[in-house]
Amino acid sequence: MAEKAKNWLKLNRSILSSSVFDNPRLLKVWIWCLCKASHKDRDQLVGMQVVHLEAGQFVYGRTAASEELKIPESTVSRYMNKLKALGNVSIKTNNKFSVVTVENWRFYQGTGTKSERQNGQQMNNKWTTNEQQMDTNKNVKKGKKERYSYMREEIRRRSKKALEEINNERGDGNR
Repeated sequence: MAEKAKNWLKLNRSILSSSVFDNPRLLKVWIWCLCKASHKDRDQLVGMQVVHLEAGQFVYGRTAASEELKIPESTVSRYMNKLKALGNVSIKTNNKFSVVTVENWRFYQGTGTKSERQNGQQMNNKWTTNEQQMDTNKNVKKGKKERYSYMREEIRRRSKKALEEINNERGDGNR
């Protein structure tokens, strides 16, 4: 029973403002990573090799991940690379498997030292700032898109009105 008590993980509410949250498949892969990550240091046998995993790490293979996630291998690989680019994970690869490290694992799970949590908070603040900047850029693009959409609609409306006037003139001339 005591083992089942450790069968959970913390999910910070800041995920709602994360760029990961905006993409359902990326969110699925991210949560899968959180679930796969070891909650404590341990050794894992991979083939005939013993791999030491620290808390927040897991052994990753694209094929097995694809089967577990029910997502094509190429998509899993693309999303893992995206998580790496976003700074959520780091990946150490050899010719047989990869070890994925969930960055700031101890901070997110509340098991790190005060110093680690403060460093994680600073990193989280930096990510939030970057995400806000990306959101601002998206809003600028959205504003341009809306303006162009309005302009297209106005051109359609004026064109339609002009055609109606031409048709009315032709109709008036035929009477």
